[in-house]
Amino acid sequence: MENIVIKDGVTAIGPSAFSSFTMLKSVDIADTVTEISGEAFYQCVNLTSMIIPNYVETIGKRAFASCTQLKSVSIGKSLVTIEEEAFKDCTSLKSMKIPRKVETIGDRAFAHCSNLTSVTIGGSVKTIGREAFSRSGLLSVIIPDSVESIAMYAFNECSNLQAVVIGKSVSYLGSMAFFSCSELSSATFYGDHDLKADAPFLHCNKLTFVCVPSSYTDSYFCSLPVEKTCNP
Repeated sequence: MENIVIKDGVTAIGPSAFSSFTMLKSVDIADTVTEISGEAFYQCVNLTSMIIPNYVETIGKRAFASCTQLKSVSIGKSLVTIEEEAFKDCTSLKSMKIPRKVETIGDRAFAHCSNLTSVTIGGSVKTIGREAFSRSGLLSVIIPDSVESIAMYAFNECSNLQAVVIGKSVSYLGSMAFFSCSELSSATFYGDHDLKADAPFLHCNKLTFVCVPSSYTDSYFCSLPVEKTCNP
């Protein structure tokens, strides 16, 4: 089965509904669907694109994990939660726009998406989970002011990551959040407080200081020297 149409009236795509449908290439999902459950499309290795309708609120655990040919995903405006490993190992995925209502990016949600070079994080996200973008292909990332917590290893070993902007509301930056981002040379923090995090930039050898606003109250940011040259 190469093409599936999910008709009007269906409100949820159940757990493992189309898991390992290796011939599946396209899915047309009705606007009545509000939930895509865990592993719904897990290992659909020939699925190349996905349009997630406007009324879907949850993308479940590993819903699209290991869809290795999935190149593009368009997500509707009602999404609130991207659960853990939702898009893990989607190695062909190139970009992602996370809608404004999303509040949580789950653990390892985009881990190992090696061709994911661009992500836009919506302005309602509060939590970025553990290893959420670990070993992805990101070149830069802007973490909006809505984000309060960035879990440990969130951007671990993003070997192409060159620049990061951290919004002013972050109060928790997990251990080794940017561990071994070997190309990271620019980091900006818009808050006025030192987070005292545990080595979030360990082995980021090209990063020698963090840019902070003039209102910043310390001489260091997570053990790195600061330059008070940036303003929101």
